[in-house]
Amino acid sequence: MKKKSILMVACILMVGLLFTGCGFQKLSEMPSLEAEVIGNGGLSVVKGDYIYYVDSFVESSSVGKNDNTYNKVDNACIYRVKMEDGKLVYDEDGVLQNVELVVPKIVGFENTNLFIFDDYIYYGTPNTQNDQTGELRNDLIDFCRAKLDGSDVQIIYTTNAYEDDATHSFYKIGDKVYLVVFDGSDLIRVEMDSHIKKAETLATDLDTVMLPSKADYTYSQNVEVSGTLGYAYYTRALNEDDGFLSTTDKGNVLGRVNIATKEVKEVIDGMTTHELLSVQQAYVYEYRTVNGNKCLYATNFNETIQVTTTDAYTNVIVLSNTNNENRGIIVTFEDSTVWIKDGTNVKESSELVLDSSITVQYVDDTHIYYLDGTSIYRVSLADFTEELVVSDETMNSNYFDFTQPGFIYYFATYTGDEDESGVYLNRVNLANKLEPEDDSEETDLGYEIQLIGILDENHIATETDETVEE
Repeated sequence: MKKKSILMVACILMVGLLFTGCGFQKLSEMPSLEAEVIGNGGLSVVKGDYIYYVDSFVESSSVGKNDNTYNKVDNACIYRVKMEDGKLVYDEDGVLQNVELVVPKIVGFENTNLFIFDDYIYYGTPNTQNDQTGELRNDLIDFCRAKLDGSDVQIIYTTNAYEDDATHSFYKIGDKVYLVVFDGSDLIRVEMDSHIKKAETLATDLDTVMLPSKADYTYSQNVEVSGTLGYAYYTRALNEDDGFLSTTDKGNVLGRVNIATKEVKEVIDGMTTHELLSVQQAYVYEYRTVNGNKCLYATNFNETIQVTTTDAYTNVIVLSNTNNENRGIIVTFEDSTVWIKDGTNVKESSELVLDSSITVQYVDDTHIYYLDGTSIYRVSLADFTEELVVSDETMNSNYFDFTQPGFIYYFATYTGDEDESGVYLNRVNLANKLEPEDDSEETDLGYEIQLIGILDENHIATETDETVEE
């Protein structure tokens, strides 16, 4: 019997996206200022009819001194593709149409977070400068912005450090844009309008930081400081300035800082150890340990709600606060996946989701998405039915983007006929479920895979059929 794998079908339909150097014409237009932005903070972001995205991925540690020179790079860059009637367009050979190179710098790396506010796209790129000792510091990041037609490129801030637990985000609050960077110890803010202001430190000697941001944005509805938005959340050790002569075994500090006003609010009692878990629309979720007793709490810094009375759960995922109401948590309990709607009354308010433990990647209002090897499945929160979303043995399972409703973006390895390979961006179209061929024994093929990365010609396999003897 002759059949094609899901990935090979996708390659037949979508392959051929060969970039041939500097052959792209000047960008044709700017999206409308008022067009809605969807998917800020991911590997791709939509504004109006355009998808802005990183086409491929490289490890920053592999970026050499001359590997990230502006206008001399065409892989792992920011591209854009213009949709027609909300859909990608391919020619009869399966070549993606309406593609343009926007930022010819490496942006597809471990710390890709794309944001669009108004006429600018904001991004990070590996630094390729030597430090005072002559060492190449490609572990540091240059944060930049460029207009959506690729012009007016500006460096916003270059980090002095960026540790493994570092993080960053961009915000539009009022009429200003802010870059906020946690470099592993200090929290840095850069304010921008028509000009970029000098970086300033919001807090120092922090242990953990969470930077919740809003995925969608419109020019007419600037993000305001409300609920949990507009704040950076952190934990830090107690110090003598907190009024403790000795800080040993007396807990730590939970705090938040207003990104726009820099106002700080902290929770300090000299007994409690705080551990950040999640930030949702209405509450910050954190473990609190007092006298060895560890439980989950939700707080808005004015009131606190106890969510669980035990620490027996693992792999805890907090569901979004629909209408500012707690919807409960998804946990692993006794090797099963359970939805606990009231953690203080487990027996009466829990429902079995799956009779196995899972690695949850994302939860939205309707489904739980989880990873099993190189396959993504989802479970309905309405009736707990399970289905395959995508199975791809070339998938890089470290980076996923769920920020655009109806799509999942991920990186996958493409290998050419001479065994040369590269890592490129795919997306799963959740509106197009694949149907089996008449003679296929497979009944659950998942959803359509769309390759939007720009393949190097050495990474294109000409053989697409697999022959299986029955």
